[in-house]
Amino acid sequence: MKRVGIVLFILVVIVVGYWRVGPGGTTRDPVKTVASEEAIPPVKAPAGVVAEARVVPVRSAALSMPAGGIVAEVLVREGDRVEEGAVLMRLDDTRQRAALAQAAAQLQRAEAHLAQLKAGPRPQEIEAAEAAVEAARAQVTKVSVAGPPLEVTIARAELRRAETQLEMLRAGERPENIAVAEADVAAARAAVAQAGASLRETELRAPFAGVVAALNPVAGEYVAPGAPVAWLADDSAWTVETEDLTEYGVVRLSVGAPVSISIDAIPDLELTGRLAGIKPMGENRLGDVVYKVVVVPDSHDPRLRWNMTATVTIGE
Repeated sequence: MKRVGIVLFILVVIVVGYWRVGPGGTTRDPVKTVASEEAIPPVKAPAGVVAEARVVPVRSAALSMPAGGIVAEVLVREGDRVEEGAVLMRLDDTRQRAALAQAAAQLQRAEAHLAQLKAGPRPQEIEAAEAAVEAARAQVTKVSVAGPPLEVTIARAELRRAETQLEMLRAGERPENIAVAEADVAAARAAVAQAGASLRETELRAPFAGVVAALNPVAGEYVAPGAPVAWLADDSAWTVETEDLTEYGVVRLSVGAPVSISIDAIPDLELTGRLAGIKPMGENRLGDVVYKVVVVPDSHDPRLRWNMTATVTIGE
């Protein structure tokens, strides 16, 4: 064991001596070595806050159908530019059109009944009622002379019925009946409006002008209600968004701060911009609270595409 300890001590002495003397036989100076290392200029960190970001259109929307159904026709293709209100696709609308036709017929019937009530009796109806009264009176006179008491009672009852009918015709329709008919018309109109809305829901229209970035369904395919079927982008301008900033980085930023933007896929492109907004509420992501920050470039480049990756340096 003593021999092993002696050997280890000799090795340590040799290594220390080699380090101090160096391979060329020159003695190292620890002070000079440290000084030479301190003379190396430090690497400067970029000013401001740096974050990974992505390019997004100034406005975009994931479009879906409010009602499910079979796709009847797709009127656009990916990459097509469309105007606001343009029809992108239609579902089979056979059932909706039939419902609309039925509702329209019910409305027509209700309106005709209301018009009939408001118009009152026709002159011919009043003349017929007056003639019935005269006939009933004649019958009462006839049976009252020598007729049996039962026939007299029946004749007088018939006269009262005819006179009542004539009075009702002359007075016109009761207000309550007209109110009921008006309510029927209102309900029929609501049914027509509902059927028309259901028919319009079979069409997918562009909410704004832009480019069809993606389109999923094809003719004959079933589309579920609420499921995104198309993505529309307004590429007239671009913004750069990042969710890579934690609460510690966001507190150093302010709206309007200058921003330098570099696009990973376009190395020769350097853009400037400004910080346009910071989302007030942060989201918990993998244990960190991150905030969405939106940057508006001062200029745009035709080579920019949706979801291109970028690096933003936001000045303090």
